[in-house]
Amino acid sequence: MTQESTAMALSPKQNAIIGVSMKDLSDVSALIFNSKVFGDLQSKEAAAIKIIAGKELGFTPFQSMSMFDFIQGRPTLNAHGKATLINSSGDFRLKIKELTAERCEIDVCRKNDQGEWKVINTATFTIEDAALADLTTGKNAHSWKKYPRNMLFARCVSNIWRWDCAELNTRRFEEIREFSAAELEDETAVAMPERDDVIDGEIVDMQTGEVFEPFAADEPQE
Repeated sequence: MTQESTAMALSPKQNAIIGVSMKDLSDVSALIFNSKVFGDLQSKEAAAIKIIAGKELGFTPFQSMSMFDFIQGRPTLNAHGKATLINSSGDFRLKIKELTAERCEIDVCRKNDQGEWKVINTATFTIEDAALADLTTGKNAHSWKKYPRNMLFARCVSNIWRWDCAELNTRRFEEIREFSAAELEDETAVAMPERDDVIDGEIVDMQTGEVFEPFAADEPQE
């Protein structure tokens, strides 16, 4: 047996499905969970699930922790994750035009064959839209009152992901740059919403403050 074949025989076997050895996955998940850096994790198994979900898209284990939330027990790409993938795609990019407690407006740009960025849609989500969808009433009412900018941004990005960038759902990204509005802003652009803490008793996106509503079994996730 050669030195190379011996080393291969002794090395942990990589799982063909997830592309990483189960020992490495277990070790990294335990490290992340035990660090308590991500307070929403309930177990090292939950960390492992986020890592696996993120790996399918190209996220690193650390990125996966903040890009996914568990919604009804399933790892779901949150608004920050969607914005990050959109701007990492090389085909699409987002530019925030307005972000207030009343209105979020975002230009969706796409690169054409000449390499030029062209606006293909301008998405908006307003506090009136939220009220019409009954998002500002019931158990989520105080959250929309406290974090309206964050939630309008999250809703707007989720709509963009669903309607304008649906082709990215099945893409694996080789290089991911975390979304930062500062990269795309001009002198009149607005700042991104600040990070907020988890609101007790509700499912809240740690990065955007988005409160997720329960979805029916036959209803597609955002």
